[in-house]
Amino acid sequence: SGSTCLHCPSNCQTCTSSTSCTKCMDPYVLNNQTCSLCVIKNAQKCSSTVAASSCQSGYYLSNSYCQSCLLNCATCSSAYDCSKCTTGYYLNTSIITCNPCPLGCSACNQFTPTQCTSCNDGYLFSSSSCLLNTCQIENCIYCSN
Repeated sequence: SGSTCLHCPSNCQTCTSSTSCTKCMDPYVLNNQTCSLCVIKNAQKCSSTVAASSCQSGYYLSNSYCQSCLLNCATCSSAYDCSKCTTGYYLNTSIITCNPCPLGCSACNQFTPTQCTSCNDGYLFSSSSCLLNTCQIENCIYCSN
C-alpha cells in the first residue's frame, strides 16, 4: 500500500535494497552484492574485474583483453582483419585497409570510392557526391534542404 522507491547503490542496474545489488551497469561486475569496475581498457562488458567478455567498437577480444583493430576499423576479430570501417571510410578488401571516402561522405564503397553512398550532416547528396549545404538562413548552422 505505502511502498517507497529507494536508490540502488552506485553503478547498480537492479537491486533488492540500497546496499544490495543484483545486476551492475556495464562495464561493472557484481562482486558480493556490490559493483566493481572492470580494469580492462576499452571493455564493453566484463566477466570479472580483470576479464573482458566483449569490447568497444574498434577493438577485439583476445584472451580476455581488448586489442586494437586496424586504423579506422570499427569491427574486427584480429589485428589483421576488418569487417567494417568507421564512418567516412570504406573497406578495401584486397589489402584489408580502411581508406577515406571523399570529403563530406559518411559512406562510399571500394569499387567506386570517389562516389558517395551517404553524406555527413551539413552536406547534401547530389548525383553520388556530397555538397556542402550552405544555409541562406541567418544564424542557421545546418539546413535539411
